Amino acid sequence: MEEILKVENVWKIYKEGNVKAVQNINFTIKKGDFVSIIGRSGSGKSTLLHIIGLMDTPTHGKVYLMGKEVGSLDEEEKVKIRGKSIGFIFQSFNLMNELNTVENVAVAGMLNGMPYFEAFNKAKSLLEKMGLENRIKQDISKLSGGERQRVAIARALINEPLIILGDEPTGNLDTKTRDQIMDYLTKLNEEGMTIIIVTHDLEIAQRAKNIIRLQDGKIVKSYKITKKSGRIEFFQREKIENAIIKAGGSSKLAEIVGSEIENMLDKKPSITTSELKEKVISILIKNNEKKIAEAFKNYEKTCK
Repeated sequence: MEEILKVENVWKIYKEGNVKAVQNINFTIKKGDFVSIIGRSGSGKSTLLHIIGLMDTPTHGKVYLMGKEVGSLDEEEKVKIRGKSIGFIFQSFNLMNELNTVENVAVAGMLNGMPYFEAFNKAKSLLEKMGLENRIKQDISKLSGGERQRVAIARALINEPLIILGDEPTGNLDTKTRDQIMDYLTKLNEEGMTIIIVTHDLEIAQRAKNIIRLQDGKIVKSYKITKKSGRIEFFQREKIENAIIKAGGSSKLAEIVGSEIENMLDKKPSITTSELKEKVISILIKNNEKKIAEAFKNYEKTCK
């Protein structure tokens, strides 16, 4: 399969406070991939997405798009590449209220040099594909959250990008609308579109083909979610971490326990729920968290 994106030894270090937002990141994205980047708040997800999307420059390392090094280009060149090759979908939609539905989509094409009539015809066609044929000239303020995100998807597609990047694209939506938006993205991927999304939502993450898990700016695990073993391993850790937080533990404690459990599952993938529960409790006690261990004992309820 054709390689679209390559991230090689990428670091982002902020001088103020010497914050290492991302550290030594390496991965390759091929045409038709659907990747979720997950991690708790502060793990470096959005910083990494901004670097991939050429909205930020890495301190060290390189970003390649279709084999061309693009991470170190000047801003003018990055703007051109972003316009032609990358479609963006944001949590807050980033639509212009002064423009109607079709204008919001068409303007993205015109900014990239598309003739007026071509841009409007293409925008109309994309909105119809998104099921918005009755909202073509609707004021943005009168659209629902799900409708706005579908407009944003159409806008991301108008320049026929190589790749779509989503920064928590369903974060402001209810569960039903979230699932509808993911159905649209899944269909686009099935049609050959390459998609990378940042999300904290496990239900969204599992829709991807691959998952990259970040912790403290580093990739701590990559999962091929199409494989049953990868799916079980990923959700086991996430369920445990969420249960620890629900029991009153901190995110840091949850990650410490999650890392140990994941290492254990690498060596012993076949383990009963009871054995897993006892192992988590023993790790919590080892970390002087007896109160959290006691609350965690009701594992089946805390994981829901």
